[in-house]
Amino acid sequence: MNKIINKKFLIIFLLLIFISIFYYLLTVKKNNFFIFNHLQNHNLAHIPKILQRQPKSESKKEENLKILNKYYHLLRFIEKIYIKYQNKVEKIDKELNLYQKDSLNLNKELRHYKNLEKIFNNKIVQITKELDLQKKTLIEHKIYSFKKSSLMIEEQHLQELKQKHDDMKKIIQAKKDQIQQTKIKIIELAKAKNIYYETLYNLSGYPESQTLSKLTHRQQLINTKKLITIPEKQE
Repeated sequence: MNKIINKKFLIIFLLLIFISIFYYLLTVKKNNFFIFNHLQNHNLAHIPKILQRQPKSESKKEENLKILNKYYHLLRFIEKIYIKYQNKVEKIDKELNLYQKDSLNLNKELRHYKNLEKIFNNKIVQITKELDLQKKTLIEHKIYSFKKSSLMIEEQHLQELKQKHDDMKKIIQAKKDQIQQTKIKIIELAKAKNIYYETLYNLSGYPESQTLSKLTHRQQLINTKKLITIPEKQE
């Protein structure tokens, strides 16, 4: 009995996955295909020429009106999709700007923490040299065992600096990871923007009606290859 129930649940689960994948392909990846296939089936290529000519006969005018009435809803449908995609592009633009600002800020912070790391490292080297010199001097004069306690404060300071130096390294690595994630997000958004731009450009040509011609403009695509950078080597 349990095997039958489990089998049913498995079938339902697989069916839901299939439906989800199909819905995704239908709504995102195949939008262009279905829209353009639908337009081609209706043979809309002749509409711009008909609309541009001024017919002399009344019968021709009536025929043009029939064509306009026939495809009016389809044109409105295309216009709605066009406007919807334009809004999506604007939304992506806002996200891109935010991530690009984040990337700039993160790079500034990274430079700041790298400078701090260098400062701590230089101090560590300097104090280590001074301590070694003092120890050497005390040992040469055979009074090291008596003066050892006087060096403890400096040694403690040295350990604190080393701890801060290690903390800086961790912060720097975290900033590098954040920057890398931001770059990935920027590339993903740029690719999505390119897809919408291509769709907008293609939609603007089906057909060249007065309504759509006002919206038509060739959008500039983003070269996502330029956004891909080699990750910085860890120091």
